[in-house]
Amino acid sequence: MNDEVKFMTIDAKGRMMIPKNSILGKSENILIARENDITFSLHDLIVFNGYIEKLKIKREKAFDSGNLELFEYINDKINFLMFSKFGISNSDNQNRILIPPMVREMYELKDKVLLCNGENHIKVFNGIEKYKEYEKKLVNSMK
Repeated sequence: MNDEVKFMTIDAKGRMMIPKNSILGKSENILIARENDITFSLHDLIVFNGYIEKLKIKREKAFDSGNLELFEYINDKINFLMFSKFGISNSDNQNRILIPPMVREMYELKDKVLLCNGENHIKVFNGIEKYKEYEKKLVNSMK
């Protein structure tokens, strides 16, 4: 997925293809996680678990150094990441993953979604309107 943004279809069984040239193109186990009410994300399970482990090490160092504020911040981040998981989907031989019915319903997904490559994950939007809404909220949060 050399382009940052790509439209993909969801088939009648709720499966979506992960582009082979995307950040997750070679991943077998894909973690589906809630970001907010506008988007959810797809992560390589091994990479995601490695990130959690790095955060746990940083949290331990913050605790050992007596930095309670940093400890609580990292702990909250870990908790958010752990509780935002919708589930894991294994990619099939055509590089498709199943989007759980609950996720399709929650984000009102029909037959097309918009994928945006992130640094180490893919964000999934229900069309260009939701993507623009997300960008607007992101810009407003930086003001």
